[in-house]
Amino acid sequence: MMFYPLNVNGQTLRIWGVVWIVSIGEIWKYQNRCVFNNGRVEHIEVFTVVQRKTWAWLTSKENDA
Repeated sequence: MMFYPLNVNGQTLRIWGVVWIVSIGEIWKYQNRCVFNNGRVEHIEVFTVVQRKTWAWLTSKENDA
């Protein structure tokens, strides 16, 4: 309940849910790459991947995106 924004409808809530899931998932994945593979993460790269994946998920699930 703490993560639900107030005064939004179902579609907007689903969209923000997708953004949250993709953002947390990509941050987690890049953190693992740094820790386990001694990789270097660029903030712009993480942001770009989050944008692309969010757009891909939304356009496949929501007709109005």
